[in-house]
Amino acid sequence: MTTVDDAPAVARRHYLSWVRDGLGGKITGPDAGQGALPARAKVSTGLTVNGEDFDGPTLALHGPGDVTGLDPRQVVRMDPTPGATAFEPEHLALVEFDDPGLPWRLTTAAPTGRGLRPWLVLVVVDTGVRGVALSTRPGHPLPVLTCPMSELPDLSGSASWAHAEVVVADDKEDLATLLTTRPERNVSRLIAPRVLDPGRPYLACVVPAFEHGRVAGLGDVPAGETTEPAWKWAPTGGGTVELPVYHHWTFSTGPDGDFAALARRLRAAVADPGQRVLSYKDAAPELTEVLGDHPGQLPVLPALTALGAGQDGDVHPGYISAMEAILRRAGAEVTPPFYLAAHAGRGPAWGYGEPGWLRELNLDPRLRAAAGLGAEVVRIHQEALMSSAWRQAAELERANRELRQGQLAREVSRSLYRRHFTPPPGTGRAAAAEKSDVVVQRAATALRRLKTEHGTLAGELATHQPTADVASPDVQRAARPTGTAAKVAGATANKPLPSAVTPVALKTIVPTPPVAASPDTGVLDRHTGTPTGYRSITAELVDAAAPWWRNASTRPILTPGPVGYLTDVVLIREQAAPAWTLSTEVRLGMDFDGRTRWGGWAVTQTLPVVARRPKWIGALLARTAAAAAPGLMLVGLRRATQNNAWEPVYCSVPAQGGPVPAAKVLAPFGGIGTRLAAATMRPGASGSTELVVLWEDSFEPTLRIRANYLANPAATTDWVTSLDKRPTASAYAVSTVPALPSGQPGDLLVAALGVENVPHPVWKLSWATGTPHGTWSPWRRLEVGRAATGTAPLPADVAVSVTDLDGDGNLDLIVTMTFDDPAPDGTPQTRVTRQLIGWGLRPDGTVERWQTARVLSTEPAGSTDRVLSVVGDLSDHRLARLAGLGDRFQSAALSHQSRLVSDATLGQAQPVKATYDVAEVAASVAAALDPATTVPAAVAARVSIGDGPLPAEPARLDGTGDPLRPRLFEPSFPQAMADPLRELFPDLVFPAVDGLPDNSVALLAGNGTLIAAYLAGLNHEFGRELLWRGFPTTGRATWFRHFFDGRGAAGGASPGDIADIADWDPDKGLAGQVIGPAAADSVILVVRGELLRRYPDLVVQAVRGVATPAGRQPAGRVELPAFVGRVGADVSLFSFPIPRGEVRGDPGWYFAFAEAPTGSRFAAPADPQWTEAGGHTAAGLVRMPFRIAIHASDLVAPQTLGASA
Repeated sequence: MTTVDDAPAVARRHYLSWVRDGLGGKITGPDAGQGALPARAKVSTGLTVNGEDFDGPTLALHGPGDVTGLDPRQVVRMDPTPGATAFEPEHLALVEFDDPGLPWRLTTAAPTGRGLRPWLVLVVVDTGVRGVALSTRPGHPLPVLTCPMSELPDLSGSASWAHAEVVVADDKEDLATLLTTRPERNVSRLIAPRVLDPGRPYLACVVPAFEHGRVAGLGDVPAGETTEPAWKWAPTGGGTVELPVYHHWTFSTGPDGDFAALARRLRAAVADPGQRVLSYKDAAPELTEVLGDHPGQLPVLPALTALGAGQDGDVHPGYISAMEAILRRAGAEVTPPFYLAAHAGRGPAWGYGEPGWLRELNLDPRLRAAAGLGAEVVRIHQEALMSSAWRQAAELERANRELRQGQLAREVSRSLYRRHFTPPPGTGRAAAAEKSDVVVQRAATALRRLKTEHGTLAGELATHQPTADVASPDVQRAARPTGTAAKVAGATANKPLPSAVTPVALKTIVPTPPVAASPDTGVLDRHTGTPTGYRSITAELVDAAAPWWRNASTRPILTPGPVGYLTDVVLIREQAAPAWTLSTEVRLGMDFDGRTRWGGWAVTQTLPVVARRPKWIGALLARTAAAAAPGLMLVGLRRATQNNAWEPVYCSVPAQGGPVPAAKVLAPFGGIGTRLAAATMRPGASGSTELVVLWEDSFEPTLRIRANYLANPAATTDWVTSLDKRPTASAYAVSTVPALPSGQPGDLLVAALGVENVPHPVWKLSWATGTPHGTWSPWRRLEVGRAATGTAPLPADVAVSVTDLDGDGNLDLIVTMTFDDPAPDGTPQTRVTRQLIGWGLRPDGTVERWQTARVLSTEPAGSTDRVLSVVGDLSDHRLARLAGLGDRFQSAALSHQSRLVSDATLGQAQPVKATYDVAEVAASVAAALDPATTVPAAVAARVSIGDGPLPAEPARLDGTGDPLRPRLFEPSFPQAMADPLRELFPDLVFPAVDGLPDNSVALLAGNGTLIAAYLAGLNHEFGRELLWRGFPTTGRATWFRHFFDGRGAAGGASPGDIADIADWDPDKGLAGQVIGPAAADSVILVVRGELLRRYPDLVVQAVRGVATPAGRQPAGRVELPAFVGRVGADVSLFSFPIPRGEVRGDPGWYFAFAEAPTGSRFAAPADPQWTEAGGHTAAGLVRMPFRIAIHASDLVAPQTLGASA
């Protein structure tokens, strides 16, 4: 990775030699940098489960031969742009892609320190060379480039031509994160390694870099396990090659010289002030007489002159007096023009107390001459100007038609308004109140839009709930004259029911309070039970509850089993022990793949010696969920004291070890049955964990239910209907089935084994009623081994489990048994545990198929050992994960509960006003809905003329103030009026610009007084022309505002060079009315040169100078141009809002010319080697944007050029 600081205070560019993600990062074969690569990369896979690694299949990734096209949306930038005609030959062509890893996505090797070759490259060929052609062929998926080998580069250096770029804002940002989350700040890039020649046409093409990609792109099928480079380069360059093209564009180079070279050619120039002499002595006989021997001459500066140039010379007093006398006769005889008399509301003759700018305009011969030139321009171009004015007025009739329609709408609305919203004159208080009620009722929609100090009228009405209810549309609908309620009350169409809005607001009518809701109206309130209501589930209640899921992972019951199944089998057997103790050992058995893993002791406890020793046969292994001391729950049988019978007992083993309490009897019973099964579940809405125990009593299987055994172990049990009367059961399994497809949530599933060596599933029992609603499935013979075949009964030590073993949504049946396996003669018998798995337990109880029985290897034990299988997910790794899941669920559920309780709880009652002033609100609504104001506002917002809205204050020729009166239209001319003046009198416009040499820079200032006078003459004469042509106009608008070409003004269209004449300040002269670049607080930078022609998007700035020990430097405040204009085709004007007095001096201001900021660009190397990685190559060739700065003092007096880059 290589870093380049182009703007250290803002961002840094990181160039990466390659980017790999996904499986591409697993490729291990290194890239040698040249020669062949595998056609497809091989990647090994694996899986880690419960901390154990497992090998997976080997994958073959796509290679270059699998590509026949490139999504054009991936291409985000090309340099040069397509069709460019003057690309700098000093730069390299490039293409950028949106995907930062695209160039290496299909490369079938791993990167090295030399980088990584891309699977596609960018080549540039000279289209003027014989043999170069780009064509499309039938049956080919891509265009085909045919060219001599001499036009192509050596692919051994292709790793240097590709890199990725990431823009990092600060050192805290991570590159890997930016690559995946900030696509706008990263790209991949291919650069063409060709050094370009000036003035040549070129074709840039993205082509495959390997032979398999070339063959596939040409429509053929690649062959072979390896792929060579797409072409073999030779120094002599003999032969031709055909390459498929993924993307292409054309361009041509210009002459030598890039931005830096052209910027260094700029030189400061001293502008000619362009001063001329005006003679006014012979303008009229009266003027000649009053001047006498005075020469009658004044200096005149052009519109654009040198900075600091002054216009000296005062007008002869006699001329001023004589001109005033002449203009006073304007109404009685033909006189010289009284410029802008109509705009100023004066005339037709000269008066007294004229504004300062009007006196200056009409009494200074230089400004009268400028205004006269403006009038002459209008006379010369009068036909074109009037034609444009009439075209602009084409929309006038459409706008006036809409205004007339608005007048009609207003009158119709006034009639409805008077009828429904205005009480008749002389009505009484009751009638007025009734009318107010109608206003509030019928303006329900408007109330939501009418703003008040505290919101809307609808919001304020809502705070008076009874009044809002009575005024609602529902009540209006119920009380309508033709409605049922009105008819029952005796109302008619002529005599409707009286309104109740005002009486309710005044509380003379009190609504009946609503019926209180039942306290048990919420679903959660009913299903959470009486002790804990819906709103009682608080954070305090949750914190007080025992977090049983955390204890589930605090002691290592088991070790993780092998991969392949979703659940594990736990074997619990009674181990031989000394006479005075009983030890319980928990071990992990086979996970259905034939491998047995023993986990060692989980708990070693001692029990007091008792005569009736429990046999943990067909027992339950479960974690106590809500007990004060969580631990292990064992449920089993022990021999009773009489009748050689057994009784069900349970024992809770503490989680932290220690003495185990004596086994407690679940429920005493007689008989000699020895079959037991148990399960836990949470039925109903109580949420309490309950124990279900099934045992065989006197040869009859009996189901007993023990409620909330954890909280109250001594609770009384209940008998439930027996399941089967036949003495055929050898073992039972009980399982809760919350989502069995054919059952209901909360059902129990019972499975059994018969003594005739057959499985006997499945009995379903409804938990809610204790009533069986399933049947036993057909018997099926169980093949478990040589000793258990035929008609031999099943051994006594057998257990059954039911679970969804493989997670497919169907239940499976697991049978585990212990018996004596016959042994060869002369050898002792061995205890063998076999296991049988039935797959797909159907809803009717049958099993889809049975797996072949497997032998579970067990340690030799005594003849009294018994074995039980219980299916349960008890892995420490899984339990730890579940513990974290429990904490996250509790936090999320509590947050959700808090939100529900907050939304469901009534807020504190807001204070209600004593009364609601219906009359006041009705008056506000009526005023807001008055058509006299609403209709004109709506029409004005919709109607426009040209690109602008209607004038805010239309002219009132008929003396009315109707805003919907049809308008008069005023055309506008945004053209730069300097151009026609330049044609008529060039010496008065830009003589200093016309004399500038090529590649020069000058600092000028605008002659605002002359420019304002010229534009005044244009507007004066055009107003007369409109009046003469009968155009519907006021004759006082400002039709011409622009002197300079302002199409490049900052922020869009230029506001012009003068303000609206109607807004001119009477206390200021003409110069004070200028607002454009010719204003007194602006300077104008003029540039002529090849730099602007080649780089029209260059950045021009004014930079405040800063004094440093090494001299002044352009390092201060930056000002952008307020105006950008053009003079002709090769001169640009840049106006800056800098006072003319401070632009020079020390430190003064610099004017900087900077290359426009774009994406990265790269300079062509003088001696290309292409031996480094792509990131290092990019960092070495990148061209930073160039900037050169010239001080203002150098633009006034001849100085040498100063530059900084």
